[in-house]
Amino acid sequence: MKKIFVAMIAMLLVLAGCTGGASEKEIKLHRSYEAAHGDKAFTRVVVALDGDKIIDVAIDEFQVFDAGNMTAVPNSDGAFGAGFVEGKVLGSKFVNDEAYSKNMADKAGATKQLYASIGAIVDYAKGKTAADLEKVVADNEAGKPVDAISGSTLVDTVGYLQAIVNTIKNTAMVSSAKVAVDTSKVTLGQAVYAAHGDKSFADVVVAMADGKVVVANIDEYQFVKGATGVPNSDKAFGENYADAAAPLASKLVNAEAYSKNMTDKGGATKTLVENFKAIEDYVVNKTVEELTKLATDNPTGKPVDAISGSTLVDTSGYVSAIVEAAKAVK
Repeated sequence: MKKIFVAMIAMLLVLAGCTGGASEKEIKLHRSYEAAHGDKAFTRVVVALDGDKIIDVAIDEFQVFDAGNMTAVPNSDGAFGAGFVEGKVLGSKFVNDEAYSKNMADKAGATKQLYASIGAIVDYAKGKTAADLEKVVADNEAGKPVDAISGSTLVDTVGYLQAIVNTIKNTAMVSSAKVAVDTSKVTLGQAVYAAHGDKSFADVVVAMADGKVVVANIDEYQFVKGATGVPNSDKAFGENYADAAAPLASKLVNAEAYSKNMTDKGGATKTLVENFKAIEDYVVNKTVEELTKLATDNPTGKPVDAISGSTLVDTSGYVSAIVEAAKAVK
């Protein structure tokens, strides 16, 4: 009788998805753009959430540099690069961590690499809620390191914490998927990629677990006349624009106007958000190998039959961008 009882309990646990730490959950990726560190750059934050608890955070910061000093974002040698004044290029601090951190050390005596400090902030945030982080922000002075996060020597640690809080509260740019997953295994990867022509570049964040995509989040940056620019477009960052009336813009932030342009000029039948969502939905539970094969078998220039919800001719380009972000997971 005891053996039967134990077997029944085991079966109930399996049915409930409680074994192995994996049960079906809705994992969300919230994206936002912030000015966490001065006015010469803008910060992109993506937060992975299970309910109100933070699973992981991906942070990148983009700054304009003298050409040749840093690795420039994709398409800087194409039409995209023409959006900045001559001799200037946009760089990802995540991509340029080593070079940027050396500059921090040489000019300001920094003792840690930038992403060692940002990594300490992210590690501190994991498992906490927005309310938890808000209390830390309230209890600490902006412009100084935070004692509770000894691994970060950044004077703008409070700014990055506030950026994470703002991102959680921003529900305008959210990707989600319901998956059976052990959240302790979920890790974010990020990448910048030339997914669509040479006038823009994609910025992709992917949550991975056990070698499969949990959920992905896509955006793309382009210079657009009359658009809402990224943070600090009206400050020092924007002084590098070739045309102040055509700021660097997030396509998601400007989705309505951008989608209208797609319809008016290209006869698009789906909005940008609908197209991105179709791609994001397709990649859930796929491996890097599966997605690489899809991209290889479907060259850019036409939609991908397997992803019928996306009418974008560069659908496979966005899939390749997701692959690059997935490969960045450590």
